Amino acid sequence: MITTLNIFLFLLASGILIILGFFSLKIKNKHYKLEILETKNKAIQKRITKEQSEWNELKERLEEQKVVLNKKWDQIQNDYKNLEEKALKIENERRQFSEEKSKVSSQKIEIEQEQLKIEKIIKNFKDNLQQEKNEIIDVKQKLAAEQKKINFTKEYLESTESKLKIDYHKVEKEKDYLSAQFKELEVSKRNLEILNKKLLEKEKQLEENDKKFIEEKIKIDREKEKINNERRKIDEQKIELAAIREKLEREKQKLKNEKNELEKLKNKSELKIVFQKPDGDETTREPKSSRFRLEGNIIRDDNGGIGPLFGKELPKIIDHQLWNDIDVIVIGEEGEGHGELRWKFKPEINSQQLDLNQVEQQGKIAILSESKKSWFFIRFYDNNDELIDRLDFRFIRGLNTVDVAEHPYLPGSDGHQSVKIEFLHAKSCAIKLSNNQNNEVIIIRNETSTNAIIPPDPKWDVTEWQIIDHLKKKIIIKIFLNRIWWIIANESGKINKSDATDKIVEIPFDKVKATSRLGINFWLPKRHEIQQISFGFDIYNRKFFKVRRNDEKLFIPLREFIDYNKLQNLKDEHQIKLWLDEATSECIPVMVILPPWLFCKVKNCNFKTTERDEMIIHIKDKHFHHFFTELNYEQIRLKYNPELPVQIYQCGYCNAYVNADNNHENPTNAIINHIEQCPKAMKKDGAVHIQFRIVKDSNEIRKNVIKDLPYVFKCGLCDKYFKNQKIEELIRHLISGHESEL
Repeated sequence: MITTLNIFLFLLASGILIILGFFSLKIKNKHYKLEILETKNKAIQKRITKEQSEWNELKERLEEQKVVLNKKWDQIQNDYKNLEEKALKIENERRQFSEEKSKVSSQKIEIEQEQLKIEKIIKNFKDNLQQEKNEIIDVKQKLAAEQKKINFTKEYLESTESKLKIDYHKVEKEKDYLSAQFKELEVSKRNLEILNKKLLEKEKQLEENDKKFIEEKIKIDREKEKINNERRKIDEQKIELAAIREKLEREKQKLKNEKNELEKLKNKSELKIVFQKPDGDETTREPKSSRFRLEGNIIRDDNGGIGPLFGKELPKIIDHQLWNDIDVIVIGEEGEGHGELRWKFKPEINSQQLDLNQVEQQGKIAILSESKKSWFFIRFYDNNDELIDRLDFRFIRGLNTVDVAEHPYLPGSDGHQSVKIEFLHAKSCAIKLSNNQNNEVIIIRNETSTNAIIPPDPKWDVTEWQIIDHLKKKIIIKIFLNRIWWIIANESGKINKSDATDKIVEIPFDKVKATSRLGINFWLPKRHEIQQISFGFDIYNRKFFKVRRNDEKLFIPLREFIDYNKLQNLKDEHQIKLWLDEATSECIPVMVILPPWLFCKVKNCNFKTTERDEMIIHIKDKHFHHFFTELNYEQIRLKYNPELPVQIYQCGYCNAYVNADNNHENPTNAIINHIEQCPKAMKKDGAVHIQFRIVKDSNEIRKNVIKDLPYVFKCGLCDKYFKNQKIEELIRHLISGHESEL
């Protein structure tokens, strides 16, 4: 029985929840349908009434079920008095049911509130409909006004049609006049045909003359072609001669360089120590002469102070005194960490030349077989074991030659070119370049040669190479390239050679001042024979600067050229050139001084000039209206004289100008009154067709109506107004107040 009751209560609660869920869905649907127009309102009300009836039916069912429950409850109390505790639980459930019932009643109240809201929404919708009706009425009134305008336009078109008829009659008259003119043209045409026949005869004569002229021209062209062929042959010969000359010059320079190298390696008695004073004077000192020298396969190496470098074979020692007083020669390893290897021997020969290769073969020395070094010393001792002299040399067996391609000090028009360095060596010899991380130097390796292409970059003017032979002997050589570079820099600023250039640098004229600390800094080759350079505008206007033997940099201030006459009134670009030889005119442009250009700043305008007056004329002629706006009549009236007529009209019939009546509500009354009284006005059925235009052009008004109407311009850069000012005054305002913006 208890189970049946629980099931019943559960079904009852479920039914109530289903009913509540059903009502909640209905309420949501009602909320969604509130936006529907008035036509759906009746359906919503019917649904509400239907739902209310359903609610009443459900309520009655609940009441009936409640009666049944009460009866059963009485039976349960009579039958199960011992189960009071369970009865109490049931009572609690009953209380919960009553709470649910109260919730249902509260939801009913909410439904009633929702219904009130729906009624308010319907009312608002009706109000909106009424407003739309009012708007429709306003639109109808506007349409009526437009209809009046259309009628007015229709009348205007009718009057225009009548005018066109009059114009048609005029066109007919013009047509008759043109037909008469056409007849006259026919007569003229006949006369022209006669003249054309005469012209054709003359043209035939001219054609015959042209043929003769063409024949003569062909003969002349053939002669010209022969002359051009001869010129080409001469030019080719000139090019060949120039190539031969260039080749000879290179050979000459190469021989000169080799001679210089040999001269450096000759007796030290021919060398001099030169001291240079701060004032530039030089003094020389004769060093102690040496009776010995080394000869052999000398390898180029620009490292200084560590003796010549020989490759492939050991050098020969030359002594012009035939080894008199020389008892012992000692050869040993030199340099840091040198070993204990030393060899002593006596020069038992009657010749001036001692070949160390033969000494090696005789077993007196073991430089090639035992030594792991590449730097050696030679000491000469007399019979008393006193040191007479000493020599240093370096030796690497695997390297044959190092050849650096000829390259000039100065760059060409395209700058310096790449320089080729060629190493000829044994198969087992390796050539490596230090610090070539980015592979900027192109290196081409073969079995017996290594070619390096040095780019035109100042940081590669000094390269360091590692030479490693088959015995792992390593020697480092340096190669200096003789190239000149430059850069514009501050006199006291820090500069890097890697930032230098071999192209023309530009500098504005205003940087060339007496107080300027700017100048051009030249980087000279590490080893050069330049004694002076000249720098200036041309061969007649240049300045000379002394160069010391060990100078790697030369700074020339720009203020050195401030006294040049052409700079006082500079209008064109001026190049400053560099000469290395006073005796020749060969030079290169290094720097260009730009004139003080004035550029027009108006968008898409590329005008420039060095003359201020020319710029003012350009602004006046081309861009005056870009900077100034002329006020129209309405703007002049509002700003300067509100008493001027609000509008000015022109009659469409007599072209008379009529001022609007400022005191009347409708300013067109004045022109309408004029047209009604105008004798030229077009009338239809006794009514005058109104035809006029509004005059807005201030120049037209100034010419025909208000003679003293002022000219007013507004500056677009500062919004300042100018009344009755000349154009020159306006341009003066631009120059004085806005020069930086022009």
